[in-house]
Amino acid sequence: MTDKYNIGSEPTGDTITRFWLVSDMFHFENLGFSKTVDGKVKYLICADCERGPIGWHSLDNRTEYLIAAERVQYCSS
Repeated sequence: MTDKYNIGSEPTGDTITRFWLVSDMFHFENLGFSKTVDGKVKYLICADCERGPIGWHSLDNRTEYLIAAERVQYCSS
């Protein structure tokens, strides 16, 4: 995943290696999706604040949602 960048410059990005694999989008509250990118991928965002991306979803595999562990905070109540 990459951050926004200025036109004419190279994009910079984070190398993220730890993901949570979630099999159903309804396991989340307030999860939003970007428009489809390259016909294959949708990026996941926080639907409340529209921050992200926090993960991604491949349209080739409809049962896998990958959430970047370092971009979210988990707590159980």
